[in-house]
Amino acid sequence: SRDLLAKLGILQASNSDALQLVEEGGKTPDLIFKVDANGDVPSKASLLLLSGKNKELLWSGDFDQPSGNPSDLKQQLAYSAANILECASEAYGPPGRNLDAQTRRLFLNGCGELARTSAGADPDSLLSTFREVVRRAPRFEGAWELLLGTEDGILYSPPFDRLTPEARARFRADIAAARKVNPDMAVAYVAEADMAAENEPVAAPMHFLELAVERNPNDAGALGARSNGLLQVGRMKEAVSDARRAVQMRPFWNEAREAYISALTYAGQFDAARQELSKAEALFPGASNLEDARYRLNLRYGPPQEALKQLQQGKVQSFAGQELFLKTRMDPSAANVTEAVDAARKRLDGQSLHVADYIQTLAAFGRTKELTNYLLSTLQSDQKGRFSGVLFRPAFHDFWLDPRSMQVAARLRLVDYWRSTGHWPDLCSWPDLPYDCKKEAAKLGA
Repeated sequence: SRDLLAKLGILQASNSDALQLVEEGGKTPDLIFKVDANGDVPSKASLLLLSGKNKELLWSGDFDQPSGNPSDLKQQLAYSAANILECASEAYGPPGRNLDAQTRRLFLNGCGELARTSAGADPDSLLSTFREVVRRAPRFEGAWELLLGTEDGILYSPPFDRLTPEARARFRADIAAARKVNPDMAVAYVAEADMAAENEPVAAPMHFLELAVERNPNDAGALGARSNGLLQVGRMKEAVSDARRAVQMRPFWNEAREAYISALTYAGQFDAARQELSKAEALFPGASNLEDARYRLNLRYGPPQEALKQLQQGKVQSFAGQELFLKTRMDPSAANVTEAVDAARKRLDGQSLHVADYIQTLAAFGRTKELTNYLLSTLQSDQKGRFSGVLFRPAFHDFWLDPRSMQVAARLRLVDYWRSTGHWPDLCSWPDLPYDCKKEAAKLGA
């Protein structure tokens, strides 16, 4: 309980106008958290939310941390409590003033399960819960936001096998219904960006993401989504700024904190990424999601020995070829590089993940000519645009020094975006770039 109070103190600091934390025995609060943990089973605990007025049980959740790590359990409890408090401010504040008790409790239960999705919550069950809440309370904005966010995650996550025509039509209808409640709902813009990316991988989704932040400048979800979009078009400094702002808005949002570390990494700000990792590890020591973040940093940009140690100790998950890649980074002999590149090439099977792995392997070991030729001639048309963000990561510096890289950018529709918006990638300001981006783009346009 003390640990939870300490961690939620960070939330209070970022939202002091809406939240005041008090210890038991202080002033009577509106809401009460209770933690029930079994000392004999350190991976399990229960979290309860009670009404301060009459001690009515409003929500409860049982947590069983798969890793068995007490720090992971504490992090899971803190994230869930923070999310529940955000939902409670909707359900008990002015937005939810007209909710009946059963609908309010249903909403809180959905929020609690949403906070536990990484622990195995069923997204389809969550979707059904939020559909029922909006059926009961069609003007309740908070439920529409969670419904659209859950539906977006179901449809637009790999392997994208849920994207049927019927599912798309339902999603469009839900977006339209949510816009009747709030025409500028941030999550609706993000949803429209994902739908638009199916046909236009760059300009159309960025248009919606820009609108999401323009109309909702303090929304962490909008900032996080735009940050990811900016990484895909080479606007790295702006991506870092958005990701940092998202963490400030929601310090307990797991995805925002990891996304900020990733944005710093991909922008080449390695020292800052390590500093943010250290801060997060001090807050949540031993948490497995931070172990993953450190591994991603070390895999391609940090000490390969550290990443290999994490991998061999089973502390992180990886996909085929990463151990060979790390060993080649440790000993980049010509024979080892050839072996790593050949292995990555053999894994090419049409999946964008394996394309990204292959081109990153080429870039990491200086196979720039082979990389450029592949992107100009071999890359399949249905793979274009799905991995463009990889090209702006630090290992691709030499790739962009070749003017032919702008032809690749044109194939991926990036040049069209840069020219039409006037937002050119950071690389166009590099002091060692041997050409002018706008002049090269003009040649391609002609």
